[in-house]
Amino acid sequence: MEHFDINFVRSDGKSVNVRLFSHYTCICGKFSGEGKSEFVSLLEDGISTGDISVVSKLPFAIATPGSLEALLNIPDRSIIMIDEAEMLHSGFLSKINQSKHLFITITRAFPLKLDYPLQGIYKLSRDNDWFVIENDSVLNVSDDCTGCKMVITESHKGRSEHELISCYLNNVQAAGGRDRIEKLLRNTTENILVLADLGNIGRAYAILAKRCKDNPGIKFYNYQSFEELLCVSRLVRNLQTTTLKYVFDYITIEKYYEEVLEELTAGSSLEYKHGKRLPEAFLDKGNFDLVFKNDTGKGLYHFIKIYGGLAGGGDDKKQKEKHAKEMSAF
Repeated sequence: MEHFDINFVRSDGKSVNVRLFSHYTCICGKFSGEGKSEFVSLLEDGISTGDISVVSKLPFAIATPGSLEALLNIPDRSIIMIDEAEMLHSGFLSKINQSKHLFITITRAFPLKLDYPLQGIYKLSRDNDWFVIENDSVLNVSDDCTGCKMVITESHKGRSEHELISCYLNNVQAAGGRDRIEKLLRNTTENILVLADLGNIGRAYAILAKRCKDNPGIKFYNYQSFEELLCVSRLVRNLQTTTLKYVFDYITIEKYYEEVLEELTAGSSLEYKHGKRLPEAFLDKGNFDLVFKNDTGKGLYHFIKIYGGLAGGGDDKKQKEKHAKEMSAF
């Protein structure tokens, strides 16, 4: 997936890198005293004195409430770092959402308030006189779905991923929205596979992390969105259509894939409309390989082959062993 790297390098050679995948990126800490305010101050002082250099393909600026409006009016795409709370109270949120600029927010409290992708949520921690920034995923993201006894989808019943997966599996429950997933995960102990749009998970991240802590058997499927799965399918690729859409022109990765899929399938028998029933070709079991047999769908491909009755019967243990070999060679 396309991304931008920004690297802050101190004069003694110590550095810290942040990778941006979407309009919003978040740097947070689970506890107070982890140095979030100190980190920003250190960057401001170090950049102004030349002790810290910024290595980035895009211009970089640290915004304050007083400077934010001027930075938003810069014509060239830039990376802007700002406190999340100050952004929310700035009065410019609508303009920020529509801006071409990319935003790294410093967050001092949960839950998160903006549309961050999971891979764009980072944890800040101290490392003696410097800092470490690393991915903060505790959602157990995986494309190995074996062992899961239930599937929970973000979508409504009979729509999107629920409509598709229900063609093959019986144990599929629809949450009916991102913020309702956690309700179906409460007080669970079994192994559960969750199909959620990780490209826009930020607002639900805190409560879903808590559910995963309570039940380590919860897995989130490794894709950015349901539309990504369809975009990369051979069924869609066989249309031989292309897109010039750019992920950083959209507020979320999820929205990007949604619009790309609509564009790629427009006027065809696969024409996709968000929120509407899927075209029959996606649901046709004869097209199973064309939908799922790809790098994004491989986990679901093997999961359905084993548990959806498409593996030709036989001993479940042998099917799992076969699955493990296939996954390693995929």
